[in-house]
Amino acid sequence: MIVVAALAWYAESTVTLERCVTSLKGYCDGLVALGGRWSGFPEIPGDDPEEQANVISEACEKTGLNYEVGLGEWESQVEKRSDLMEQATDWSDWVLVIDADEYIEKGSPSLFRDGLDATGYDVARVFTYRIPTPSGRNIQRVYRSSTKVTVKTAHNGYMAEDGRFLNGDPCYVNLAPTAELGDHLTIVHDLTCRGTNRKQARQDYLRFRRKTRIESWR
Repeated sequence: MIVVAALAWYAESTVTLERCVTSLKGYCDGLVALGGRWSGFPEIPGDDPEEQANVISEACEKTGLNYEVGLGEWESQVEKRSDLMEQATDWSDWVLVIDADEYIEKGSPSLFRDGLDATGYDVARVFTYRIPTPSGRNIQRVYRSSTKVTVKTAHNGYMAEDGRFLNGDPCYVNLAPTAELGDHLTIVHDLTCRGTNRKQARQDYLRFRRKTRIESWR
């Protein structure tokens, strides 16, 4: 069984990227990472995507992960994540979605992988929480590759090829049954790790998204 992590990043610190990648050890066999902005997301002064890509590659080699790292620009976050999932599902049995400001804090790689191997479901939830806020919950982050899962409508609208939603807003769509693996893997979402420019760019993008209603459930 091959588990590949899918990482979308843009203008992240090299320390943050290395932390994210090295935390995958034992849980994943490989990584697909795509860097670059999408339409509507402001450019970050002084951004060095080549350096960030090199850090990701070096961290993969140090951690023993097979990897594919690419750079580009996309029309939307949905398009970027769709490309990411297409590449990740191409050479894996399962895909774990993780963002650059996240990392695996704790768990059991063997029990996590055993749980994936044993389940008949096509999606699994793991535990996530934010810092500095203490709240957390189980959330869909792992997808069976044979479903040809891609991203539709909204950036978290993960849909199988047969039309079933594996993740998304339950107010708008019915979600497929989910394996519960939160006891075996915890992801931390670190809200403190990004610099002022990157945080401001994200806020500007969120305002743009609300105004244009892109990536929204209609």
